[in-house]
Amino acid sequence: MTKQKPIVAMIFDLDGTLLNTIDDLGYACNYALEKTGYPTFPIEDYPAKVGNGINNLIRRALPENERTEENILRVRAHFVPYYNDHNCDYTRPYEGIPELLATLKAQGHHLAVASNKYQAATEKIVNHFFPGVFDVILGEREGIERKPNPQIVYDILSTLNIKHSTLYIGDSLVDFETARNAHVPFVACSWGFVPRERLVDAGIEHIVDNPSELFQLITKTIYLAGGCFWGTEHFFKQIAGVTETEVGFANGHTGSPTYEQVYTDTTGYAETVRVVYDPTQVSLEFLLRMFFVAIDPTSLNKQGHDEGTRYRTGVYYTDVADRETIDKVFAEEQTKYSQPLVVEREPLANFYPADESHQDYLDKHPDGYCHLPKSLFDFARKAKEKI
Repeated sequence: MTKQKPIVAMIFDLDGTLLNTIDDLGYACNYALEKTGYPTFPIEDYPAKVGNGINNLIRRALPENERTEENILRVRAHFVPYYNDHNCDYTRPYEGIPELLATLKAQGHHLAVASNKYQAATEKIVNHFFPGVFDVILGEREGIERKPNPQIVYDILSTLNIKHSTLYIGDSLVDFETARNAHVPFVACSWGFVPRERLVDAGIEHIVDNPSELFQLITKTIYLAGGCFWGTEHFFKQIAGVTETEVGFANGHTGSPTYEQVYTDTTGYAETVRVVYDPTQVSLEFLLRMFFVAIDPTSLNKQGHDEGTRYRTGVYYTDVADRETIDKVFAEEQTKYSQPLVVEREPLANFYPADESHQDYLDKHPDGYCHLPKSLFDFARKAKEKI
């Protein structure tokens, strides 16, 4: 069994992602506007004004003909001390966020905050609501360009000594641009300050509507029967975005079968590989297309020299939402053959892992038997999502 963490570091925006800060920001801005003689706003108007730092919040709150740097700094001089004293009065974590962070921390992920809020306030608020949770907390710092400049992401990764396997989560188009500029995958949350339709219109691929959905984006699982599971496992291990594999037996009718029992072809099980993947790095559609590269989909109960019902081919799923993608790929693959496909596509009924001697078999025995040519492993290593 091969296992590696699909996502090592998770970088969160603060306002609108982890915390609903809008009331405290609005009250602080209204206080500063009033002190400098400008009109104030209802708190419910402030979601449209926040984003990209305190100075930009103040700029949007000022009358158009008063938006000079001098006036922004005058208002800021009242805003900052008031906000320093009142930034936790009404601010609260979004529902499900504390539980999400606790689970991610327990799973060993590195967690970081990347905010355009000035550094002192960012640190105070994060440590107040999430003490000991985040490994790195960065806000706006003097001499460092704010988001969407990617420097804040680079600084976080440098501090964590991580180069890859990072996911950025935020609620705004600024966050989206930051992640894109830093070349890291991005997930938008719809519970923040930016309406969901704007996120969709921006072309953001991954949008979650509650924190628990993040777990589904971090890893997903599909079960693939492609003949002898030694070669099938080794093939999928080569594909970028596959984070864990395990060989075993699926969709049979006896309990806890052994390899020897399955070999008799009386248990109904198929040799199967559990493939866990990071859907921000590789899609189910791509994995299924690769699966069809590695099998003869018109051969019933036979792949290569291996014959028997245990060597039948199949795609077994645990998420009913995957069926649409599975059906799409099957339909497109069928057009390549005059004979009907004999690959099963069914919900997973059961799966029992094989014993350790069968896990990562071709890593342990590089010259061991395999029904797949070695050229296919090279192909899988180099394959990109254009197949």
